[in-house]
Amino acid sequence: MEVIDESKVICEKGRIKKEIFQEAMKINSRVKWSWPDRSFYRISDMDKYNQRLSYFCDFYSEFYNEKRSYSLNPEEQFDVFDFSELGISIVGFNSCFHNDHLNRAGSINPQCLAMATLRLRELNEKGRFILATWHHNTKGKPYDQDYMDGTFIQNLIADNVRIGLHGHQHK
Repeated sequence: MEVIDESKVICEKGRIKKEIFQEAMKINSRVKWSWPDRSFYRISDMDKYNQRLSYFCDFYSEFYNEKRSYSLNPEEQFDVFDFSELGISIVGFNSCFHNDHLNRAGSINPQCLAMATLRLRELNEKGRFILATWHHNTKGKPYDQDYMDGTFIQNLIADNVRIGLHGHQHK
């Protein structure tokens, strides 16, 4: 990430330019705010930014003896475990989309959710009982920042996901 020059952030009246603020508030924004620095940052190299999960991808591949892999592409960061003999399928999502040292909130890439939907439809047609997992919880205290917006759960319900499991509450 690179600091955005103050001249591109502050207007003549000494206020934050509306455009930069609106950009920072978008779901897929490359603009981030840092309270300690009181500066805006821009993700300048998306490939390098996505590399922050490379150690997890390596671990994942090793854990499954190279039979499964985990993509660094946020649109592909889900995996499906189908236990046909039990009639159960589990879809696991990465809830760390755009999660980093400047943004502690969790989210799932919208395209990833859409791609998983296609796979879940196939499993529904086979009559599977479907569960979903992700890391971040969907509720937090008023001043917490490290949870995710739970509206994606409506998509899971529409795809006949029966149970959702998450971690992260650390309680």
